[in-house]
Amino acid sequence: MHPLVRAAMIVWFGAIIYMAGAPFIRTLYLMIVGSPAEYENAKVLLVTFPVMLAFGFGLIAFGRYLARNEIRFLTEFLIRELDARERN
Repeated sequence: MHPLVRAAMIVWFGAIIYMAGAPFIRTLYLMIVGSPAEYENAKVLLVTFPVMLAFGFGLIAFGRYLARNEIRFLTEFLIRELDARERN
C-alpha cells in the first residue's frame, strides 16, 4: 500500500473513532440503561458509525482486490516491452 494511502486511511479511521466512537458507546449505554427520550435522536449514530468503518475497510479490500495481479502484470509488461529479464 502506498504511504500516502496508508496515511489517509489512518486519518480516516482516526477521525471516525475520535469523532463518533465515544458518542456511539454512550448511545449504546443509554439504550441499555437510560430512558428512550434521552437517545431518540441519536439512533442515526448507531447506523453511521459502523457504516463509515465498513466503508473504510471496504476501500482497503477493494484496492487490494484491484491490485491482486499487479506484480505479475508489471513484470510481464517490462519483459514484453523492454525485453527485460529477471536477474538470478
